[in-house]
Amino acid sequence: MKPVALFNSVVKWIRELILSPRIALMICEPVFRLFGFRRMPKITNISSAKKILIVRLDEIGDMILTTPFLRELRKNAPDAWITLVVRQQVHNLVELCPYVNEVLTFESKKRIQLVNVTRYCNALQYAVSNLWKYKFDLAFFPRWDFDGYYGSFLIYFSGANKRVAYSECVSSDKQQQNRGYDKLFTDLITGISLKHEVERNLEMIKFLGGSISSDNLELWTDEKDENFGKEIIKRYGVKNDETLVCLCIGARDPRRKWPLERFSELGLWLNEQYGARIFFMGDAKEKILGEALQKDLGDSAINLIGLTTLRQASTLMKFCKIYIGSDSGLKHIAATVNIPVVEISPYSHISLPAEQCVPYRFKPWKTKYAQLVPKEPVASCRYGCTSLEPHCILQITVEEVKKAVQGLLR
Repeated sequence: MKPVALFNSVVKWIRELILSPRIALMICEPVFRLFGFRRMPKITNISSAKKILIVRLDEIGDMILTTPFLRELRKNAPDAWITLVVRQQVHNLVELCPYVNEVLTFESKKRIQLVNVTRYCNALQYAVSNLWKYKFDLAFFPRWDFDGYYGSFLIYFSGANKRVAYSECVSSDKQQQNRGYDKLFTDLITGISLKHEVERNLEMIKFLGGSISSDNLELWTDEKDENFGKEIIKRYGVKNDETLVCLCIGARDPRRKWPLERFSELGLWLNEQYGARIFFMGDAKEKILGEALQKDLGDSAINLIGLTTLRQASTLMKFCKIYIGSDSGLKHIAATVNIPVVEISPYSHISLPAEQCVPYRFKPWKTKYAQLVPKEPVASCRYGCTSLEPHCILQITVEEVKKAVQGLLR
């Protein structure tokens, strides 16, 4: 065996040994007992919880779809201290949330060879430094998919007595990627039926005997955010009777990006057909794309890529007549402010197994929408587009998008 291959094999063996949930329990349980974590009384339902932890370390859209969960959890536990842990990129979105007492941020530090070990140790260190002082009696991990963020370990390392999550057996991906993770939790939900992510999040409250009064999405802004939106509209001279369209041209995954030249053709048509003013927002990494589209669209374009926070983006979205673009966090912001959505997705409805159907699970929630997906996946993408560049999404034409826009703006 070559030295490099031998080194990689040793690293893999060490990583799997250290990261085994069984090892975590063997090491941590005696420590938790020593410090009194396991001597706390067991809670029987949500209303009896005094200190609650929620860990949500995934993307912007996932966090938005969790907002009904936060509200309904507070209704069921009105007097509890609730701590929410999120990634830094979504902190702006939830820092004004009235349903939690505290919002903390956690980021996994990355290394090359020992990346997983580093994240594991980082989760342990973070829990000891920031979470142990609370001695949580209840913790939620509202993620149905496999956990690539080490949120499961963060929940366990927190020392919380009752730890609720979706079981690793709910999908084949999770069984493979998170083997043994069920041991980190005390209460597991095993539902595998096809549901929207909002419904899945709320199911965790029902699982513990709680009730749900509303499943509406929410976003929370302040006066500065609202004034920012008004100032932008005034600065660019957008009139009340003008059709303002939000184009989202970027996405976290390249496979979700519709070609820029198609957005350009669509933008020119929107201006010609509706006299539309077109603004686009997104991550600063997409700045070059925005500049290219602005050049194509001329005076009708308002390029705000990299210039807004998430809350500011939501205030601007309120002035729009329609959202057109990728399956992204901005799509869910548009749904939250209740404007029509035209979603251009690379994922077909023909997805096996059915419970993992991405278009259904993440469709725009409770707003008018048209979801444009590939008619059927190509052979190499039968379980969802797996390409590292735009691929299945190329099946969606400009004419299809125009037709969807006309239907929603009619």
